[in-house]
Amino acid sequence: GVSVSTGFGGATVTLVYVADDEANTNRGDIDGATGTGTGASISTTMGDLGVTVGYATNTDTSIDDTETGIAVTYAAMGGTLTAGYETSTGAKDGNQFGVKYAMSLEGASVTVGYSSADVDSTSATQTDLAISYPMGGGMSVFAEMRSVSGTIGASGAASTSAIGTSISF
Repeated sequence: GVSVSTGFGGATVTLVYVADDEANTNRGDIDGATGTGTGASISTTMGDLGVTVGYATNTDTSIDDTETGIAVTYAAMGGTLTAGYETSTGAKDGNQFGVKYAMSLEGASVTVGYSSADVDSTSATQTDLAISYPMGGGMSVFAEMRSVSGTIGASGAASTSAIGTSISF
């Protein structure tokens, strides 16, 4: 494959081409490609807002897949707000949206996130909360929670949580 990235008017532009994207082969058969991929992305800032837009496509003998997405970041309320949207066509038609807010509060790291996805006949939502507080000497305490609902198995919902310590040397 070939990848080219350059700066252009304050933005970063990347173009990618992949020939013969068949998995688990090392043949190097560029001229007999049954699967090729192309992609492009552009990232820039507009004041406090960071924006990345991307497009990718994969073409093979049976299905052509296309992915398009946008992600934005914004410094807000003492932290960073991140949001993204992605849509796909081909083998898996659908879309996904997510938003996350991360900040430091009295020395603690706090992150809250939410995402929603709808792909073919499957859909789900997920909510996350994570808090970490440094105790000093390389030790931190943390608490995390995740809740998922939708088409995710027999129950249609799942929740997990964790409380613990982390030690770094």
